[in-house]
Formats: sequence, structure tokens, C-alpha cells
Amino acid sequence: MTGRTSDEGRWRLGSLFLIAATAGIVTGLAEASFLQTQRLLLDRMVFMGRHAWWMKPAAEALVFLFVTAACLGMSRLIPALRSPRVLMPVLCVLGAFSLLLMFSGLHGVARLVLALGLGVQVGRVMAGYLEPREALSRRISFGAIAMLPLLALGGFV
Repeated sequence: MTGRTSDEGRWRLGSLFLIAATAGIVTGLAEASFLQTQRLLLDRMVFMGRHAWWMKPAAEALVFLFVTAACLGMSRLIPALRSPRVLMPVLCVLGAFSLLLMFSGLHGVARLVLALGLGVQVGRVMAGYLEPREALSRRISFGAIAMLPLLALGGFV
């Protein structure tokens, strides 16, 4: 035994970055949809330009890619960080916390505790579903990333 960990349960780097970008895009679209709902249905003053539909998902995708790169950098020391079973809950906690930041009535610690609980559970379910289906998750990711330029074009019309 050489002491090396097996590659079982570890995805290729490209797949992990695609999943991170998709999670960021979905989170950004959820934020933009929430702001639009507040403006249209609740008649609240929301400062959201027409480019927010593509800028929020793009910015969130960059944040998620940065966090994924940091996790993968630390995977040299902790090899389990490269597994979707660990990375998906991290990304889901980040997405949940980002969405909970939009609720001004919640205390910061409450946001963090809710994001940890919700993100870990959703991440576990998603990782269990996506782990044996790496090819499917790549197709979903390519579709979400391809949608971003279409949203950018819609902001210029």
C-alpha cells in the first residue's frame, strides 16, 4: 500500500468547475428573480438595471469558481475536498447564504446557521444524485453557461 488515496468518487477538474459555475449562475438568477418579484409584485423600490439579469449570475459564477479553486487548492492537503460529496455542500452553503443576504430582517448569525443547515442538506442530496451522473451534470452545466450570453443580449435590447 502506497498511502495514496484512490480516485474513486473524485471528478475531473473541468467537471467540478462546470458545476461551480452552474451553481453560481443559478444563484444569481434566483437573486435577480427575487429582486424582480419584489419590484413587480410587492411594489417595492428596487435599484436593479436591465443588465442585472446577466451581471448577477456572472458575478456569482466568478465567486463560486473562486471558492471551488480554493477548495481544490486545499485538496492537496485534504484529498476529500475534490469529491462532489464535499464540494457540493460547500457550494450550496455559499448559495444559500448569498440568497439569505437578501432578507434584511434576519440577523447575521441566523443567516449563517440557516445557510449551513439548508446548504449541507441540499448539497448532500444533490451530490448523491449527481455523483454517478457526471456526464448529465456536464450537459446541465453547459446549458446554464450557454444561457448567460442570451441574457446579456436581452439586456441590450
